Amino acid sequence: MPPASTVPCCQLCFELASDNPTVAMLSTSAVHKFLDTYATPTPFQYAYLQQIREKNGLFVVCGHCESWLRRQCRSIASGGCKTSRKRLTAPNLENTALLTLDRLILSIMLPGSYAPPEMRITRRHVTTLRRNGGRNWLSTICPTLVVRAICDNDLRLDNRNVLKSITSAAWKSGRRQRVLGNSIFAKNVRSSTPEP
Repeated sequence: MPPASTVPCCQLCFELASDNPTVAMLSTSAVHKFLDTYATPTPFQYAYLQQIREKNGLFVVCGHCESWLRRQCRSIASGGCKTSRKRLTAPNLENTALLTLDRLILSIMLPGSYAPPEMRITRRHVTTLRRNGGRNWLSTICPTLVVRAICDNDLRLDNRNVLKSITSAAWKSGRRQRVLGNSIFAKNVRSSTPEP
């Protein structure tokens, strides 16, 4: 669990209240419901939240994450969360959603197979992971490859090229392999990497 601090911290995106004073921090039990009903299990953020939920009757989340939770629950409950070409959840798991950090991790570890979260959420995770040069509480949940890909590469988070930027970072942090795992990964690497 993150070290105790006088500044409230969102337990989903780890954004500090001092980072964005205009966003409210809320205590909610919605995270418990989401974990029980809709979350896709992973060994990353999902496992972390399952571990700390025993001690937390309520989770502290920022207004952005609380809004994301409500949208996901509403979408899945209405049957609207279908996987697409850019996978949003794990294979063979319907009516579930990956937590945003888990999607970011999987989009780097298995590029092209999973879509990163939307631009604003990705920007918050990247900003937090880069704090202290990648030596912070959030980085303990992420595999080293993910932390290095985010901290060592220039990511374009100011436009809609987030997917290509994340894919390129994963490729550069890996072995810059010539044979790529799937067509989406290959297309994004080709379109984001200048010709030699």
